[in-house]
Amino acid sequence: MPIGDDSIATTATRFSTRDRPQVNEAGGSGAGATTFPKFGTLLSRFVVPLGFYFVAFCVLTWPRITQFSTHFFCDAGDGLQNVWNMWWIKKAVTELHQSPWHTTWLHYPFGISLHGHTLNPFNGLLGIVLQQFMTLRQAHNTLIVLSFSAGGLTAFWLALRVSGSYGGSLLAGYVFTFSQFHFAHAQGHMNLVSLQWLPLFLLFALNLVDRPTVPAATAAALGLFGVYLCDYYYFLYSVSASAILVMWTAWQRKDPWFWTREAYRRPVAAFLLVSAATTGVLLIGLAWSNWNDPFVGSHPADMFSLDLLALVIPGGHWRFAPVTAGYWSRLKVNIHESSVYVGYGVLFLLVCAWRGRRAVPGLSYWFIVLAFFGVMALGPVLHLWGRAVPFLPLPYSLLEVAIPWFRLSGVPVRMVVMVTLAAAVIAAVGVRLLWAVETRRWVLVPLLILIGVEYVPWPIPAIAPPNTDFVEVLGNPSGHGAYIEASAEPLRGGTALYFQTQHEQPMAFGYTSRTSQSVERKEAELRRLAGTGQWQTLACQYGIRWLLTDTERSLPVPTKPVVLWTQEREKKARLYEIGALCRG
Repeated sequence: MPIGDDSIATTATRFSTRDRPQVNEAGGSGAGATTFPKFGTLLSRFVVPLGFYFVAFCVLTWPRITQFSTHFFCDAGDGLQNVWNMWWIKKAVTELHQSPWHTTWLHYPFGISLHGHTLNPFNGLLGIVLQQFMTLRQAHNTLIVLSFSAGGLTAFWLALRVSGSYGGSLLAGYVFTFSQFHFAHAQGHMNLVSLQWLPLFLLFALNLVDRPTVPAATAAALGLFGVYLCDYYYFLYSVSASAILVMWTAWQRKDPWFWTREAYRRPVAAFLLVSAATTGVLLIGLAWSNWNDPFVGSHPADMFSLDLLALVIPGGHWRFAPVTAGYWSRLKVNIHESSVYVGYGVLFLLVCAWRGRRAVPGLSYWFIVLAFFGVMALGPVLHLWGRAVPFLPLPYSLLEVAIPWFRLSGVPVRMVVMVTLAAAVIAAVGVRLLWAVETRRWVLVPLLILIGVEYVPWPIPAIAPPNTDFVEVLGNPSGHGAYIEASAEPLRGGTALYFQTQHEQPMAFGYTSRTSQSVERKEAELRRLAGTGQWQTLACQYGIRWLLTDTERSLPVPTKPVVLWTQEREKKARLYEIGALCRG
């Protein structure tokens, strides 16, 4: 079908006056206006889409579902770090009865604030419930599968509100939750995999702007809290998208102060109060921790920026990635961040929706969201085909000045998640417009086939739980005590954290998303002591009982070693009880 003719615009006119549901100015369908399948609201809006996305996940990731109880659906780096997150939240809440946002079990004996760490407490708290009748492995995998299924469901709800198209909304949920962005971060970023709250919050925000009530405001505030409990990046994106919504609505109504009018006063107050009591408390904790002991470990924004062509060239997480390896292998950023392909099928639907945008007055908001986050994802400098174009500075630098916390994140390419969400919502409208013309419906068949091929992912990882004999020694009641590792080839961070979930003993150092300046300074002294063999100081002054090493150390350790086989490094490691140096 030629896009350049007036058929879409003509269809839009008919759609806007006859076929489309009643649409409010925020881009949403009026209550009860949309026609749903006859088999019931619960079935059509919840059971069918959730079941569809669950089955689709199982098919796209086959045979992973058959490894549900035997493997972790993640990698051995950040993936096992998130397994530790689940274990730690359960231990802190149910056993230690303390806040999970601080621990001395890592970076022992100093401890560290976990406000700057990607703790994703939503999954941890839900994991507590799941682990009442599941293993840690099964609970983790349940949350991964749930994130994909629920991410599709909430995007479906949002698209349904905007487009009124049931089939188009099913496709929108599919595009959003099975995007390359989502599968790429399934390697180990459980916090980023948990994107289901993003569409839900924006749905609640649209409801609040359209029909301001206290329940709508409460729902929006709790939706924002859900976003924050999963990921800080998504929280910043949600706040930015809602700010755009307020400004866009003010422009549409020619009233910049509409939100202060009588109808909005109580709902806005309710939103602010509930947000302050939930998200606000944690934001204060984050700000306070960073103020007293600044976090370090942010990523350089210019390194983790979107390459413009990555949106239209499949990345390394596509099933047929070798075909495009000549492009994505040139990019500075790793394939887990650079795989953000949107797909030509979706782009076609965007063009259709753009030509018929008058059919849905609120659709312009979603195009603005798409454009804003698309430009910001490019970072401070334009990148093209793996090369920076330094003479073309971009507005991301201004965003860092306006919102300093963006500097702490430093990964502008992740804003593509909002581009994908906006594209999915707009695509649902495109489907509705095409379906409205009988002679054009056939286009949807090859279009769906194209999207199906474009969205076939590279298999997500699945690893068997690592094991090592030293875990048994430390886990034994007689082996309790903190340990320090001083190895030529140290255990990978995620693996070491997973071992802690088994032996449950404090460890010096530790793999957290961000540490603080004071902890880095103190640990530099620990490394010096370990490097010079001052075991007695480590034992007596710092309370460390065990030394784990994989080398024949030239520095004498006056205790009898326990020789162990470490599967992770496939070589012998020695565990020394240096705590004995303080006895007597």
